[in-house]
Amino acid sequence: MSEATMDAMIKHGTWYVPTVTAGKAVSDSAQYAKGFFPEVVRVKALNIGPQIQETLKKAYKKGVKIAFGTDAGVYPHGKNNLEFVFMAEAGMKNADILRSATLDAATLLRLNDKIGTLEPGKLADIVAVQGNPLDDIKAMLNVTFVMKDGKVVKGE
Repeated sequence: MSEATMDAMIKHGTWYVPTVTAGKAVSDSAQYAKGFFPEVVRVKALNIGPQIQETLKKAYKKGVKIAFGTDAGVYPHGKNNLEFVFMAEAGMKNADILRSATLDAATLLRLNDKIGTLEPGKLADIVAVQGNPLDDIKAMLNVTFVMKDGKVVKGE
């Protein structure tokens, strides 16, 4: 993503959803899964993960609006929480990463009147983790409680 593109995104309020995990998964497949991609694709795939992470770093520093996403279909489900760690590696502050996955993602989807924050009248979609993700974003890798629409679906 060029500087001019980032400037245009800021000017027009365009959201960036980086999906670093997907890029890293594609890079890993190109590197470790022999024959997974045709050679012409493999060369591009090897570079995409680091490139997406570097673009995120630049976009975040520049002030582009960022929402959390994963493109979870290109790697095994259940690994999408790695995006928290990869966003931190790109230089995002933990609080900004958590906001990108909650209020900012809800705002992008135009659902912030229903989800994205804990308020009366909104859906009670909540996760709890071991530890404080503001101190260590890797806490998001160990979800111990999930509530969906006010009903506990994992934990007590």
